[in-house]
Amino acid sequence: MLANVPIGRPTKPLKAHMPATSDKILDDLANDLLWLLIGAFVYRRRAQLEGLPTWSSQHLSEEFFLLEAAQRDLIMRLTALDDRGRGQRSFPAALKALKDSGAISAQGQAEADAAIRAFRELINDMKVKHRNAYIGHVLDEESSTPRLPQAPANLNAAIAAAVALGDRLAGVRKGYLFKLPGGERIDLRQALGV
Repeated sequence: MLANVPIGRPTKPLKAHMPATSDKILDDLANDLLWLLIGAFVYRRRAQLEGLPTWSSQHLSEEFFLLEAAQRDLIMRLTALDDRGRGQRSFPAALKALKDSGAISAQGQAEADAAIRAFRELINDMKVKHRNAYIGHVLDEESSTPRLPQAPANLNAAIAAAVALGDRLAGVRKGYLFKLPGGERIDLRQALGV
């Protein structure tokens, strides 16, 4: 059962009628970033295709499918961090909560606004060419057949920018550990260079 695997801490969904506090949103965003980094770590490891010469064609096809699915997950997680709808957990929502609670200075707010705009610019291609075209929606002229894994050009930069933006909003450099069964821990910031 997944709940027994010590990978991340579970979060409780926000109740629709309760406004989220800035601390709650920041904690939940840190959890979102943890899962983004776990996905990036697993994706990077699987993309090395260790043991390729010994694989059957079926095994190779399965690996490519899993890589493509992981890539879609990373794109969805990254683009969700920029959502602006009511009740969405995202960087803009976290900044709004910080503003509303008075927990951020005018200078900090201006810097965070600029960082959110830069993040939005960085992931815009992923939103338009990936999420909107064939992941979140399937356009008439697009195929829903999984593609050979070919990561968007800015994928690694977007992951690093998301982590940096999470740090900026929290006001502290966060640590992200991948806790494996048996007690082993992987420092995801170090492993991924973010």
